Amino acid sequence: VSPRRSLGPANADDSRDSVPVLMCALAQGLTWARAALLLLLLGGWVDALPHAVGAASFVTSWVVTPFAYLYHEAVGVGYGWGASGVVSRAAEAAAVLALLAVLLHGILSLLSTMLPPTLLNLSGMAA
Repeated sequence: VSPRRSLGPANADDSRDSVPVLMCALAQGLTWARAALLLLLLGGWVDALPHAVGAASFVTSWVVTPFAYLYHEAVGVGYGWGASGVVSRAAEAAAVLALLAVLLHGILSLLSTMLPPTLLNLSGMAA
């Protein structure tokens, strides 16, 4: 996070961008912490990775980072139902993220029906 963020925004446009920057910093910090723990695991300094670190890293990488980007790009269309400012931008970003999740689920469902079952059967590879 730059010193400008810690000293305060110079104008209103800078204050709109501080939330996504901080969310991305959190996501990147947790992802690099997981990578550092993996190196400690491979070096033999820790016995096992905590499950919470892996889950937090996954959530921040696949939910918080896209939400931060969508929040940054949102214009706040929620004003029609009374929301304004941060709430309308967050509602717009959450709605777009949910639509992207539905789209991804649909694409994966179509692929699973199009691919032959032998490609999808991974239980025989475990033995």
